[in-house]
Amino acid sequence: MIKKNLLFILLMIFSFSVYSQEKDNSSNEVKRRKHRITAGLGLNIPMSPHAETHDLGMSVNQRYEFLISEHFSLIQGLSYNFVTGKKVQEFYQDRYVQTEYENFTTVPLQFGVGFYFGEGNSDFFILLKGGVAAYWGVHPAYPEIVVNGNVVKEEIQREEYNGVYNFFTPTIGWQFKRLQLSATYQGHVETDAQLNILNISVNYRVY
Repeated sequence: MIKKNLLFILLMIFSFSVYSQEKDNSSNEVKRRKHRITAGLGLNIPMSPHAETHDLGMSVNQRYEFLISEHFSLIQGLSYNFVTGKKVQEFYQDRYVQTEYENFTTVPLQFGVGFYFGEGNSDFFILLKGGVAAYWGVHPAYPEIVVNGNVVKEEIQREEYNGVYNFFTPTIGWQFKRLQLSATYQGHVETDAQLNILNISVNYRVY
């Protein structure tokens, strides 16, 4: 009888331990759902008219989200973006010259809000982000133009430029379990930074 009672007590203790562990795991899972960290790679596609002077590039991005509810989140993001330059024929001082553009690079720090249409692991979402971005690149060089022995246009050397600008950019995407596929339009407003880019990226939720 004592052995049966002891076995029953041990069984109850074991059952309670399993239940407690499952409850803790469930509680931790709920806590984890409030915090989401994703990292990914993207393809940068220059939009017209900048597609004439720049080619495809890549991006590396990180995004942190704090989920306020099943549908809303607060967002912080950091990216490294670049597009490659092209060699093009440009009309310059009444003639065509070959011009070489180099990589254009931006590092945007982003903050914003997100909205998820569904409540499960598979749903569409919209992110509205803004922030500040550092950018740098190189102005193309132009040759000296001489007409009838007279210099009508001085040679322009390559010149590096850099700066910081504010931006606002929307994102639409689709989430399936840990994967997120998204498209982001990045419009720049400064003179040197007027390079409109469509970014297609795939992110993986690491936490």
